[in-house]
Amino acid sequence: MKKTIKLFAGILFIILAGYGTGLAQDTPLPDTYRQFARQFVVIHEEYTEMESSKTLQFNNESNPAEVKIPVTNDFNLLIIEVHGTFQRGETLVELFDPKGNKKGFFTIKTESSISKGSNTAVMEKVSGKLAKHYRDPASGDWLIKISPDKAVGYIKINTTLAYRPNTSIPGQYSPDAYVPRKDYNNNDTK
Repeated sequence: MKKTIKLFAGILFIILAGYGTGLAQDTPLPDTYRQFARQFVVIHEEYTEMESSKTLQFNNESNPAEVKIPVTNDFNLLIIEVHGTFQRGETLVELFDPKGNKKGFFTIKTESSISKGSNTAVMEKVSGKLAKHYRDPASGDWLIKISPDKAVGYIKINTTLAYRPNTSIPGQYSPDAYVPRKDYNNNDTK
């Protein structure tokens, strides 16, 4: 009788363990497990990278400014980030590729319609951001055009030009590595 119970318990354990393993094959690991696993994976990748940062300060300015970003064939990755913070006025920021095609824009506009008491000070700050990543960018001068209107604030432009091998590492961010995944609830892609 004891042998029969042990045998039955053993078979039940094997069945349940196999069933659990089968479930695990179709269920993706949570991000916390992936992040933990990445700590133990060492990947050697050689690359070249140049970073640049510029800040333009505006003090009641209404004249446009332009910043050119020269890009050569020596690089296969271009990252442009434009941050703007203003206390007064309105500012339009536009990004153009070397052919003159608009690749992105944003407008920062402060709102001054605040009712206040005689002992109340108002300090307003409005921010905006544009971030673009391009794999194999067009060679030539990329242009960031800034059009302020009585603006008080600043624009900070960060650019990165890099040469990185075209390797895709599962779970690693790469501008050209995005693949839509199946949504397990309704089988649509995201």
